[in-house]
Amino acid sequence: LGEPIAAPSANRYQHVSPTTAAHVRTSLGDAVALILDGGPCSEGMESTVLDLTTEVPEILRPGTVPAEALRRVLGEVEYEPRYAVSGLRASPGQDPVHYAPNAQVELVSREGISARFTELERARERVVGITREPSPMPVSARTLVLSVSPAGFSRELYAAFYAAEALEATVILVESPPSGDAWDAVRDTLARASSDR
Repeated sequence: LGEPIAAPSANRYQHVSPTTAAHVRTSLGDAVALILDGGPCSEGMESTVLDLTTEVPEILRPGTVPAEALRRVLGEVEYEPRYAVSGLRASPGQDPVHYAPNAQVELVSREGISARFTELERARERVVGITREPSPMPVSARTLVLSVSPAGFSRELYAAFYAAEALEATVILVESPPSGDAWDAVRDTLARASSDR
């Protein structure tokens, strides 16, 4: 090309990131004239953003490279979720609401997801569940089962959001992810996508 290339995410601001060409078409519609389909993203989640200008390196946005992998190379690494309400962001993805589907996203414990589904269904909401393994959901539940590993779950999460939107969900119930560095990116993404901030 001979010129610099600017490559922002191919999605509407604050909406779910695309992981396939079909997601780009769903998100942007006729706003773009051409979409090059290179197949589904191999990672699915955004990149990790690391600030090396501080004494101790700081993760500004958790992503596909977990803190534990960075610590093996850098030693000490800090991470504290940031929610920038106004002003300049130190990194992309720091808005309180980001990566959000049109439906309301709720994080629910594995033990409470079935009862919450029933409660919302009685309120005539169109509910889709996202879990890490088959869960004790009601027979009527539309449930998307994702990987139990943090890498697999993060690779599949955005596609599950798009699938839930295609099912015209008004509420997406997501089984709360486990604790631990390996799940930082998933927890951060779900916090920004949900009302659980």
